[in-house]
Amino acid sequence: MRTIIFRLTRKNRISGLISGFILFLSFVSALNAQNPDSILRVIETAKNDTVKINGLNALGEFYFGSAPDSSKLFFERATTLAEACLRKKNLPENLRTQYNAFLGVSLNGTACVLQYKGEIEKSVTYFLKCLQIREQLGNKTDIAIALNNLAYVYENQGFDDKALELYLRSLKLEEELKDTAKLGY
Repeated sequence: MRTIIFRLTRKNRISGLISGFILFLSFVSALNAQNPDSILRVIETAKNDTVKINGLNALGEFYFGSAPDSSKLFFERATTLAEACLRKKNLPENLRTQYNAFLGVSLNGTACVLQYKGEIEKSVTYFLKCLQIREQLGNKTDIAIALNNLAYVYENQGFDDKALELYLRSLKLEEELKDTAKLGY
């Protein structure tokens, strides 16, 4: 496999960065407008997988309350694309980390939709996968969110001991982060 990225000329690198930045701005603009058609156009024209995955996750979030089946479909497409990217050989570590973070978002989104639809066992499976990825990445904020989501499901199922354990783990992380908004100060 060629490593074309490293052979780009300075001019091509700058051109690529500018193109990527313009594409990113159009993506952010579409998200701010909350226009799913604009997000779809960005996804369809994007050459960068990170933009596609972000767009798919954004559409999953957009449709969560109004069209959970569509939401689940977008999250699943983001999951599939992130997993495909992670299977690439010689993937730089920064991209591996980024794709894993995106995968955590899409798994969390899928789990939320499944929970919303009453498919609790499946949602727990997805929340656990999300938690595992986020723990590997070590982002305390994301870990706390995953713990909280999983605890909420367990609490609603009457597994109070499991829920309490996870809520306390989440609380400990929030205290370490000094996140007063989530601590309720």
